[in-house]
Amino acid sequence: MGIMEDSRKTKAELQAEVARLRTQVEKLRKRESARQTEECARAQFLAMLAHDIKKPLSAILACAEMVQDGVKAHGLTEEEDLLERLRGSVTTIDSLVTNYLDFSRIEAGLLALVLGPLPVDRLLQRMRRHYSAEARRRRLQLEVAAAPDALVVDGDMLALERVLINLVHNALKFTPAGGTIRVHADRQDGMAVITVQDTGPGIAAEDHPFLFEKYHHPTSSRQHEGTGLGLAIVKALVEAHHGRVEVDSPPGQGACFTLHLPLWKESSEDTSISLGSAPSLRHESH
Repeated sequence: MGIMEDSRKTKAELQAEVARLRTQVEKLRKRESARQTEECARAQFLAMLAHDIKKPLSAILACAEMVQDGVKAHGLTEEEDLLERLRGSVTTIDSLVTNYLDFSRIEAGLLALVLGPLPVDRLLQRMRRHYSAEARRRRLQLEVAAAPDALVVDGDMLALERVLINLVHNALKFTPAGGTIRVHADRQDGMAVITVQDTGPGIAAEDHPFLFEKYHHPTSSRQHEGTGLGLAIVKALVEAHHGRVEVDSPPGQGACFTLHLPLWKESSEDTSISLGSAPSLRHESH
């Protein structure tokens, strides 16, 4: 009898424990569901906020470019320099807003990419047009080598454009006047390889393991103002393309960031990579 009673007691305890665990699991499920709902609402709010901020920024930039054309025609060097500074400031603000919005979507699991054939040279030339004026204003050389015509990646144009913009923006920010930023692309080991190299102060070795972490600011001489999200976004977007990003930066010898991206295959079809059920990662063109 004692054994049977002990057995019934043990069974009752197990049932009670199972019921308790089920209750905990249900609470966790509801908590996670509420968190996801909150993240979606936050991402949607940020998308609307970013749109409201970017729209007047685009208007300011367009007006500055129109006035700049007239200033150039009259040879007003001082006024032209002021307008270049205005354009640079607007571009920086636009980049900060876009980065924060991008990372909010990535953290919320709302990143969606539409992959298809993307000529690398088209990507590089769009980036060159975006930053040529800013490079001149900072008295830097921006050298963008033409990529081979046949070099085509399986990528999302705006996502990879954001990757290059973040890398080149960092290079411009950390390279002293008179320096050079070189962007080059080629094929290597069955992948497209894009490098962004600068002649800045380089990155301290102890900072390398943390470079791609969100909000990280290097303790080395490359520390400048910013959100600390740019490289985290670069890593997330490149990995979403099934690629990888590497950095080589001996202190005092500049920094070189290398992207390895899968090539487009003729047999491939346009595909969509979704990390959540939300609108695609899309922004107005710069």
